[in-house]
Amino acid sequence: MRSALISVSFIFLLASCSKNEATPPKNKGARQVAVHITQAEGNSYDTEFNRVKSLGIDVVPFTIPWTMLETGSGFDFSILDIINYYYPAHSTKVSINLTPIYAVSRALPSDLQAKAFNDPLVIARFKTLIDSVHKRLAQASINNFVLGLEVDNYLNNHQAEWSAYKAFYDSAGAYIKKRWGAAMPVGVETTWSSAAYNSKENIISLNQHSDMMVLSYYPNQSDFTVKPPTAVHADVEAIIALYPSMPVFIIETGYQTSASCNSSDEMQKQFIIEMFKLWDLHSDKINFIGFLWLTDLSDQVVAQYVTDYNASGFPSLNAFKGYLQTTGLRTYAGGGTDKPAFTQLKSELASRGW
Repeated sequence: MRSALISVSFIFLLASCSKNEATPPKNKGARQVAVHITQAEGNSYDTEFNRVKSLGIDVVPFTIPWTMLETGSGFDFSILDIINYYYPAHSTKVSINLTPIYAVSRALPSDLQAKAFNDPLVIARFKTLIDSVHKRLAQASINNFVLGLEVDNYLNNHQAEWSAYKAFYDSAGAYIKKRWGAAMPVGVETTWSSAAYNSKENIISLNQHSDMMVLSYYPNQSDFTVKPPTAVHADVEAIIALYPSMPVFIIETGYQTSASCNSSDEMQKQFIIEMFKLWDLHSDKINFIGFLWLTDLSDQVVAQYVTDYNASGFPSLNAFKGYLQTTGLRTYAGGGTDKPAFTQLKSELASRGW
């Protein structure tokens, strides 16, 4: 009897060890990671760029509103010239979001603002802009194009414009492929809440000819307080289920640390852990994750975002500001310090071969 009990106990111990043994990280493979670069108060861009390069990042994302390039006083291609010079010199790919919708507003040149997105003149002018981008970024290694920043934030408030934007997007996407080749991935960025619930059918239709489902994902409640970090699994898996034949490209994701959002540094660290668990489980479906931001934002930048999003009247304004300001993986003041999430991100990437 004693011998039998020892055997049963040994079998139970083996089963318990097997159950609690952590699944080893999955090798990087073809997956790509990015960090949206912001600068600590006292640091140069070079300092912050080298910091994210040391993590092994594959791509640097850029959002460029149409109005940044075609201004009221003419054309300004300085940002394109910088991209074309700087990133090839550092052997780094770029993701370009060339957007006619920025946040909750149109980003069309002033003489086109009143026209429909599918107006022939709007489409023709955007194609001319694409020609200029193609010429100015001749040396840059472009990973992908995105045409629209969280376009649902605007289109949900202008329901009649969904079909016009789809016509614009389809035409512009086809033209990008004409310029860069059929293999150039093209998508359009929408938020998780709209893609999963609020405008699900409109966004499925919008992505009819997309190469990837481009997602902006922050695990927030409607009042900008955080969901538990484990919520990322069900949230993102809901999108995967809606796009079974299309890769999910999480262009931006993050988790604020502000107490006003019921969050903390430790919860942000757990978010990083859960995101990589999710990614390992769905490495065949999620091909890209871009973490936002590298550093927390200054008060001045937060104030500008509040203006951009017409958010001054939000009932949960303080939580919204906390969400904007503390999503960084490092602090802002001085040279900045690493939050636990940054250290965790470094560890997660290294363990997978980045």
